[in-house]
Amino acid sequence: MNITVSYVDTCQACYILDHCNREGEMLVGVPVDGATKRHEVITGVFDEVNLADRIPAAVTNRALLDAIRRAVPGDPEGPFDDSLEVADEDDMGDPCQVWFSLTWG
Repeated sequence: MNITVSYVDTCQACYILDHCNREGEMLVGVPVDGATKRHEVITGVFDEVNLADRIPAAVTNRALLDAIRRAVPGDPEGPFDDSLEVADEDDMGDPCQVWFSLTWG
């Protein structure tokens, strides 16, 4: 079974209009700031998908990880988006998140 992961946006949750709650798709967001590395985004998306337990068993972890890596290209140790502000540890506001749409079938 194929799975596709596509970048949607980097924003706060309130700006996401389509939450991809239809059959065969899922929306995943992970918090990011200017210090977040690409490998942290990849791991965050992978973990969120596995926690949600919505992906069919026919989609292997290897296929999922490969699809996420294609959606987050570049050096895994490089910043995801260094134009973002670095979050202050004391800031408890609504974090910026990077959003990905997953589809399978």
